[in-house]
Amino acid sequence: NATTPASQCHAISEYAIRTLELKRFAILFSNDRSGKEWVRCLRENVNLMGGKIVLAQSYLPNETDFKDTIGPLKKAYEKTDGVGFDGIFLPGDASSVGLILPQLFFHDIKNTVLLGTMGWSDPDFLKLARKYAEGAVFVDGFFAESQDPFIQKFVSQYRKEFHEDPNLLAAQAYDAANIIITAIKEGGTSRSDIRSAISGTRDFEAVSGYISEIKDGEAIKKPFLIQVKNGKLLQVN
Repeated sequence: NATTPASQCHAISEYAIRTLELKRFAILFSNDRSGKEWVRCLRENVNLMGGKIVLAQSYLPNETDFKDTIGPLKKAYEKTDGVGFDGIFLPGDASSVGLILPQLFFHDIKNTVLLGTMGWSDPDFLKLARKYAEGAVFVDGFFAESQDPFIQKFVSQYRKEFHEDPNLLAAQAYDAANIIITAIKEGGTSRSDIRSAISGTRDFEAVSGYISEIKDGEAIKKPFLIQVKNGKLLQVN
């Protein structure tokens, strides 16, 4: 019941290309197994939707000074022959991306849309990135400040019971429990009955993202898209 990297790549690529109408992108990624998988996933989705990745630039996992990393990015950004880019994917964690964004601004990479993944979902992200994250959009698997009445009810009940805000894992567990409870209510009295009912789940309202179906044991859900606006996080979908 988690929001997978594949669904994140699809959601952020679709928003960038079909909603924001961006066409050319760079990817700034950590030079490790996870970072390389993000590049593969983003490239696949961008190409599928008619966009183009013009540069995929890596940085060392523990890097803090990104001057040399940003150099090739700046050269690609400044090209005027149609090869420059209008969006940057940064599929890293909040601690790295929070350091990168001010350095992008320092190196005059300013008029481009910043696009991220669930790694940005951290209380310290805005503290690190500050004003340099303004306008950025990233994917998340749960958003406690959502204006959706169904989510607001869950958050209110959770706060009343536990005296704290629910996090992603709490939301996913709540949804998983409700899927199982629904299967039982629909007549599941054995393990095989419940398994069959779960696999047949369709159009299920969930606080961690609306589930269209469950396929091969995985919930196919719509992630949240979050934008930094006036220093705050707002849902845009």
